[in-house]
This record gives sequence, structure tokens and C-alpha cells, in this order.
Amino acid sequence: MKVVQAWTALAFTTAVALCGCGRSAPWAPAAERPSSRPNDANDNGYLAPPRARQAILAGDGATVLSGLALAGATVRVTSPDGRRQEAKVDDAGAWSVSLPAVGPAIYGLSQEASGRLDQAQGYVVVLPGAPPVAAELRSGAGARLLQGGAGKLQIDAVDFDDTGAAVVSGWAAPNQPLRVLLDGVVADESTAGATGRFSLALPKPLVAGRRALQIVVPNGAKVRADLEVGPASPFAGAMRAFKHGSSWRIDWKTPAGGDQTTILFPTPRTGP
Repeated sequence: MKVVQAWTALAFTTAVALCGCGRSAPWAPAAERPSSRPNDANDNGYLAPPRARQAILAGDGATVLSGLALAGATVRVTSPDGRRQEAKVDDAGAWSVSLPAVGPAIYGLSQEASGRLDQAQGYVVVLPGAPPVAAELRSGAGARLLQGGAGKLQIDAVDFDDTGAAVVSGWAAPNQPLRVLLDGVVADESTAGATGRFSLALPKPLVAGRRALQIVVPNGAKVRADLEVGPASPFAGAMRAFKHGSSWRIDWKTPAGGDQTTILFPTPRTGP
């Protein structure tokens, strides 16, 4: 069910639709949507919402965010403080906007066509760097790095709430069996999706403190992510993001007003 609600902490006049409602949302493996053209509609008139696909650094220091949407629509990229960039979607369904260099920033996406407004699921976070790091944040589910690599074993993100309920997301080979180890102990087993993407809900809450997470595949290949787990301390606004080693921690407000934490790992990791 879609929930449409304004940003909770700042004046944000454009509502953003998200799946799930913070802590009440099911922390379950996210199913892959079937691939389709951005302007396809089903028998119920459903139109695929706009999606961000890439973020690159421009010569002037701005970030060029691009993606797919309904051909001919107008895409709007809106920040909590009301800043808005618009782009016309071309005949192939592609769009792009230039976002100013303002440090870590979070945005909502929407598209308007023929008087109809469709909101994107999730928020888009853009983090400074060369290249910039960008991801889709999803309430009650795992984040998706825009620069993730299909078929390459990697951990992209770990999401958790203040109860410790957690989802680990990343890439493996298509349909590849996966084993999840937490602090050296098997925590779960699953299989990557048909595209190689995985988003796995851990069966037990994460315990606060420093945790070592590994994904292991049958040929012995493995990747590791080290993370500091703990509830977010109070923060102002819709989001707080800071660098921790090579990773980013993002504390952000869900549509229901709860706190969710996303740890992004933009650099592939290997290790024992």
C-alpha cells in the first residue's frame, strides 16, 4: 500500500509516496519488479513511477542525476527546503537534472503528465565525492545504490531501525545461493534474484555495537562489511549523513515519522 505524506521535519510542500510505514512496515526480502519500459501501463492504468538510475559529477561541482520516467512527462526533484529542479522526459523515457553542490542532500521524485501526478517510491540521497554516492532509500526495506554492479559480489547497504530489525542489500550472480554470516556465525541463507540483486531481511535483530557482516557464495567467494549498529541520536531535519571510514551512515525520517538508519558501502570489499 502506498503511503503519501509530507516530509516530517521541514516545510516540504510536495508529498512523497513511499511503500511501508516506518517501524510498522514488514522488514522482508524485497521482490524484484519485472523489467518494463518506463511508459508501460497495466490493465489497471498503473504507470511506473520515476526512477533515478545514475549520479555523476559535473565540471562545475554539481551532481547530474538521471533516470527513467514516463515519456513526455515532467519530472520534479524536490528537497525538504522546497528547492526544486524540473526536467522534461524525452521520447525514450530518459531525464536528467543538475543538482547544486550542497553537501549531503535528500530528495523526493515525482512525475506529472496530463494532469496526473505520480510519486516515486523512496527518497534519493546524494552524497558528495568524486564520484558522488547516490542511493534510493526505502522505508522498511533495503537501500539501493545507484552505481551498484550487476553480477559482482558486493554488499551495497545495511538498513536497520531502532529495534535492530535489519536488511542487507547488494549484488551477486543471478540466482546465486547466498549465506549470511554475522560475527562469524551463520545468520541466514537465501538466493539472489534473477538480476543478481538481493535484499535480505535478517531473521534476528542486530545487537548494538560493532558488527562484522559477510556474504559467502558456494565457490568460496565472500565479501565483508564492518558496521557500527545503534539507534540514531536525535537530529534536526529530514536527514543526517556523515562519513565513517569508507562507508556513509544516513539517519533519516520515514513517512510515519520514525527513524531509519542506512549504512552505504560504495566501495566493493573483500576479506576473510
